[in-house]
Amino acid sequence: MKKHYLSGMAKIRFEKAAEEYLNSQGITEKTKRGYLVLLEGRIKPAFYRHYVQDITPAMLRKFFNDLKTTPAGKRSKTGFLSGNTQLHYYRIMNAIMNYCVQSGW
Repeated sequence: MKKHYLSGMAKIRFEKAAEEYLNSQGITEKTKRGYLVLLEGRIKPAFYRHYVQDITPAMLRKFFNDLKTTPAGKRSKTGFLSGNTQLHYYRIMNAIMNYCVQSGW
């Protein structure tokens, strides 16, 4: 298992951290399904291969800035993700990253 170069703590991939978060928080199945849509859609390609400890504020800023210009589905009135949808992405990322901090990763 890899260790973080500063803390010596075991490194964990974002994918595993997200899975643990979803399974440990008493989240309802309906909410979990909604989170999985967000995770699979845009978060997975951006972060799943990274170790949590290697995700930087700059990476997160880029991800959230890119959401503003990402083409949305056919139901979109503007052709882009709504502010509300962007907020859902922010909330799940914030929750997972806070979980990682609380878990000592």
